Amino acid sequence: MLASNEQKIYIICPVCQKSGWLMVPKEPIQSSQKGLTTITIEKTICEHTFIVYLDKNFNIRAREQIDFVPAPGITFEIKDVETVPFNENDMDLLQLNLYPLTFNYILKSFFNKQSIGIILIKEKEFLAELYNALFEYIFAGTFEIVYKIIGEDEYRHIKEDLNLDIVVKDVEIVKDKDKIITDADLGVVRGFTQRFFKENFGVQSVNYLKNEIKNAYFLSNSVAELVNKKKNLNLNKIIKSLEKEFDVEINVRYGEFLLDIVKNYYGVEVKDIYKNIEFLKFKKLSK
Repeated sequence: MLASNEQKIYIICPVCQKSGWLMVPKEPIQSSQKGLTTITIEKTICEHTFIVYLDKNFNIRAREQIDFVPAPGITFEIKDVETVPFNENDMDLLQLNLYPLTFNYILKSFFNKQSIGIILIKEKEFLAELYNALFEYIFAGTFEIVYKIIGEDEYRHIKEDLNLDIVVKDVEIVKDKDKIITDADLGVVRGFTQRFFKENFGVQSVNYLKNEIKNAYFLSNSVAELVNKKKNLNLNKIIKSLEKEFDVEINVRYGEFLLDIVKNYYGVEVKDIYKNIEFLKFKKLSK
């Protein structure tokens, strides 16, 4: 029998597509200040662990696999911790309002040189300045980013005139012209955001993310130079070259992440290199 303080929801695993029913408590979801509630489904309907985002009407707005790729070691000397342009209250607001999945979409867009529109619902429009400060700080001196933070009402009036590659609203993908974030491998950026939200959520977490972005910038730039100079490359050769040059260990999926940046951000042709990727994955898994 269904308890009055519980709601039954139907869930589909984003990995294997197995489905099942789950009971969730009503009160914390209906009273959530964030608008959406994140629930971790841990090997309940299948062997996978994933997150669902529920709105106050118990509709599932998004599902996200819990899967992240380890980042290589930092390839540059980290100087003294910078003073971030945020205070403790700002960090609390980010943690409360910026969903990890939304942040994954934003970072993936920036790394791939996609202009992105970030729609804020009316209750969150006051966060525009804070989001702007965060993006400009963590990407300063590395990747050039193009974005527009816009209110929900304004977007309705000018959406036809906006020339943006991607548009997101909370965890919803409103537009993804080149399918950069739709069904994409978000493992690397998910690793970044997981640690970003997991740390003490202050100076340490912001500068951690800034350093990971800078690291990706240096490594992808090195790959772009390598691809432009040498022929008959494959992903294995690229990874070995980076590991030798920077004395780090690089995961195959992180190597793919770098190739995406080289292709989409730097505009370097990597078609022949991509042909070797599935073989390398199989080879790594079969060891």
